[in-house]
Amino acid sequence: MTAKIIQFDVDTRWNSTYDMIGDAIRCKAELIRLGRAYLDALASYTLTTDDWLFVEQLHDVLKPFNEFTKLVSSGRPTITTTTRIYFGLSTHLKLAGAREGKYAEYDHVITNAVYSSLELFNKYYNTMD
Repeated sequence: MTAKIIQFDVDTRWNSTYDMIGDAIRCKAELIRLGRAYLDALASYTLTTDDWLFVEQLHDVLKPFNEFTKLVSSGRPTITTTTRIYFGLSTHLKLAGAREGKYAEYDHVITNAVYSSLELFNKYYNTMD
């Protein structure tokens, strides 16, 4: 049997949050079984069906950041690569923040956070002129 682990979140490495969430999703069945086996001790840590849906949606929203970080970290990114990343992330975040396409049914907490972050970015970016 293969050992399953969930990585710890590291404050200084945002990708560790993405990795930790992905590990939890991969170990979902085991985590549910563990929560049921030790209900008294783990009740406040046990996720509901809605909680798991939220975690999966959050993981999906963070996925492009992880992919683009790995792409940039794998070598020397060119201006073409960085431009593609910028526009890819911009489109991704605009769709998520506006709850369009596959994000239409995503949790409001996630989409509102994306929308608020975009507003802050645009406010900052527009003051740099």
